[in-house]
Amino acid sequence: MSSFHHPASKTVVTEGWAPNLKLLRESYSDSEIEVIADPAENL
Repeated sequence: MSSFHHPASKTVVTEGWAPNLKLLRESYSDSEIEVIADPAENL
């Protein structure tokens, strides 16, 4: 994400696999990036 030149406050990450979801939430906890769970891949 560091090479993604877009404001963090306008960035959303979706993930359906629980282990990745936990990792993403931990990775972006200090940023404004929102992590959304989508286990059914509805997004």
